[in-house]
Amino acid sequence: MGLLTAGVALAMLTTGCVATPTEDASSAAAGAPRLRLALNFAPMADLSPYTDDATSLVRMGATESLITIDANGEPQPALAESFEMVDEFTAKFTLRSGVSFHDGTAVNAEAVVNSLTHAFNADPAPGTVSGRGLTAAAEGDNVVLVTSPKADPVLVMRFANPDMVILAPKAYEADANKPNPIEAGTGPFKLTALNGTTDATLEANTDYWGGAPKLSGLDVKFISEAASRVSALRAGELDVIQNVPIAQLANMDGFVVETRPIPRTTGLLLNTRSGAFTDPGLRAAAVAAIDQDVLAQTIFEDNADPAEGLFRGDTSWTADRPAPQLPAATDPANTTITIATYDDRPELPEAVTVVADQLRKAGFTVETPVVKSYAVLEAELLAGNYDAVIASRMYMSKANDPLSVIESDFTCEGGYNLSFLCDAEIDAEVAAAVGVSDVDARLAAAVAAEAKVLSTGAYIPLVHEQVRIGRTEQVSGLAEDPLEWQMITNQTTLSE
Repeated sequence: MGLLTAGVALAMLTTGCVATPTEDASSAAAGAPRLRLALNFAPMADLSPYTDDATSLVRMGATESLITIDANGEPQPALAESFEMVDEFTAKFTLRSGVSFHDGTAVNAEAVVNSLTHAFNADPAPGTVSGRGLTAAAEGDNVVLVTSPKADPVLVMRFANPDMVILAPKAYEADANKPNPIEAGTGPFKLTALNGTTDATLEANTDYWGGAPKLSGLDVKFISEAASRVSALRAGELDVIQNVPIAQLANMDGFVVETRPIPRTTGLLLNTRSGAFTDPGLRAAAVAAIDQDVLAQTIFEDNADPAEGLFRGDTSWTADRPAPQLPAATDPANTTITIATYDDRPELPEAVTVVADQLRKAGFTVETPVVKSYAVLEAELLAGNYDAVIASRMYMSKANDPLSVIESDFTCEGGYNLSFLCDAEIDAEVAAAVGVSDVDARLAAAVAAEAKVLSTGAYIPLVHEQVRIGRTEQVSGLAEDPLEWQMITNQTTLSE
């Protein structure tokens, strides 16, 4: 179904390939159109790349990493024209020559090492590199070496992630823990203004290394309410919107909705640290209560697939995964629980209502679900304020490596462990696997760890999602990124 081929991606790490800039020299001359774009997540930290804002920066075409990932899951050059694993501890990146940041300073080895070192030392550090003890060093003017104290077979791939974008030295001057991306990126569009959490302005980077953009600039609005995005598109106020809600598909006549399956799963995470779901038997009862088919057919109107696991089952490496082994269920009578989700993804508030009803039918007493914007809710989720959380997660977003998401989300020291799962057996298995370089063995380890996580009942997969980008018929050249990172490119244009 067009998903990333993890095995191919990992196999490509030993030698990098070289790409040349596009030969299309169409420039953003005076009179070129501007694109009006709506994204569904408001900035959490003034578009600092050390937060989830990193993805918005990449979607707008403002920032870039050393490498990128193509539709086949293969690493491709970006700011680095070639790359390789020197050994299992060291990644080597050879930079493009003649590339400049938006402020005019050179993208050389010294600047890249400065940017990476700030990321490695940030408090807190970006999730991609947090706790890994990585160091970066320049070798001449255009070669950067990144070293890990532990064997890391996917070290190269970590530098495709949005939180690893390369910024100009000035970005770190005011606050090294919160870089300022204004006129500090390298992408086809220069971020020139950010108006709080409401909108941003970008101008064409006519000196872009991949060829001058076909647009003169972007006017971006951050609109979390899905129906408002659709209404603005229909009213002629926008040209492109992110994440068309399923409930609004019937209202998209005359517009184009680009749809494709993606490695994103919506699931229910149960708090194993405090509250009712510290009891494995109650977690098992919750697992038994959930009917994924109902969710896929009703809330998602068959625009999503019922999930049997964290990972989609339509790839070769998930074909023979073991079935979870849950403990005996405990009678949930007289057990009161709280459940929360965020409204930035429009189906989640509806899904939480259905899930709450299913849990009630099983005997749980479920308080009125809490629904807030993700920016408000995130701190509460990380603090463990709720018994259960419905969240949507890209499971290939950590270095295009499913094992890395298991490590981040379901180990004791995981940086995004919303279920607070801490299982010594899972930790030991993951710790042993993360150093494995054999592709098939690494993928098999991810699938085995998935089964162990599901056997704890800490995570209940609900549906596998699809991306839906709405646009006018005049828009073309949007990125077809299976990871949902890139959207606007130098080839994006708006016809008459």
